[in-house]
Formats: sequence, C-alpha cells, structure tokens
Amino acid sequence: MTHRHVMWSPRGTYLATFHESGILLWAGSDWSTFARFGHKNVSFIQFSPLENFFISYSMDIAVDEAAERSPDRSVRKKKSEKTKKKKKESKAIQIWDILAQKVKRSLDAEWSFEMGKWPIFKWSHDDSYFARMASSKWEESPKEMMPDGLLYSDKLTIFETKTMRKLTKRSFSTPHILDFAWRPRKANMLVYVTREVDMSKDQIQSASIYINRVKDTGMDQIRKKAYIQG
Repeated sequence: MTHRHVMWSPRGTYLATFHESGILLWAGSDWSTFARFGHKNVSFIQFSPLENFFISYSMDIAVDEAAERSPDRSVRKKKSEKTKKKKKESKAIQIWDILAQKVKRSLDAEWSFEMGKWPIFKWSHDDSYFARMASSKWEESPKEMMPDGLLYSDKLTIFETKTMRKLTKRSFSTPHILDFAWRPRKANMLVYVTREVDMSKDQIQSASIYINRVKDTGMDQIRKKAYIQG
C-alpha cells in the first residue's frame, strides 16, 4: 500500500508512490513497477528536470541526525543507538540514478533541516548540477539567526552529476545569501540575492543580485547589481 502520497516526474515518464520501505517508480504503457528504491520513511522526493535523477529526503532520519548533534547529552544518549543503526542504513538525503537504480550520493540534512523548507536543492535545466544553500556556522551554531530573524546562511554548495562531488571540491562563499535560482535554459547560469546588512552604525551593505556562469571549472561572476529594497 502507498504509505504517504504519490508524485509524477516532470515529463510524466514515471509515477512515484511512497512506502515505508522506500519509493516505487511505475512506468511503461501498462504502468507496471519500474524500480524500487530503498530509503525508509521518505517524506519528499524531487526529480531532476530531465528525469535522470531524483532526490529522496527522510525527515525521520533528519530528526535523528539533529538529535545526535544536540548539546543536551540526555537527548544524544537517548537517540544514540537508534541513530547509529539508521546511519548504517542510510542518510537523510539520497541522490538516485533512475536508470541505474543506484544511490549516487548520500548526504546529511545539516543546515537544510534547520531551514525547514522543501525543496532543499535546485537543479540546473540540463541535469548537470544541483545546489543548496548552507551556513559556515552550522556545526557550532545550527540555529543562528540574522538580526532580521532569518536563519544565517553564507555559502552555496554546487554538486556536478558526472561524479556527484562538490564543484571545485568546496562550497562557494556567498555572504548573507537569501535565495538563488538557475537559468531555465541555454548556458548554465545561477543568480543569487543577498540581504541588506547593517555592518555598523555608519555603514550599510546594500542588498545585491549576483549573476554567475557555472561550468565544470567553477562559478564565475558576470555581474553584481545593488538594489534598494522598498
């Protein structure tokens, strides 16, 4: 039986059903079972635009990951054995190759769990890259907020799908990033926006838009434009 809900892939090639043990994909003229993907208690999935990949996310595992990081030792001890067992099975985020029917990369939820929004990642239009925002202060202060009450974020991590590794093997510094978006067609371009920041009583850093070209060699800034919020 379907445990939670159902979802179509972007082009309608696959129908996904959610089950306690993982995801079933259905396809073909008779809509028979195409493949099973084992990931316990999946809360959400996200297909890539060209349907080569999908990302599954288990909130249950993410909650256990957060409990393991808790500064409250009683909480850590209570969750310890359960978390260790689940870590052997899988992490909160799995990136799947649909045709190969294999996990290509596993990730902890980390800062994305604190952010509490779905989707966590955004895909380039050609399935070459996927990216998420993050915080350099996450490990020491996962819930740190900015003065405006928004969760602190200052970096962008881009993965390339050929190897499923971080582009240039590191995250990109994007101080005070609020959001980002991929260009929906043609060359892979990524734009992100930063918030206005009061650096001191006499200095304010304006909110800005950054336009970047993304290639296998990295992310190159094409233009920066400051704008006035109002």
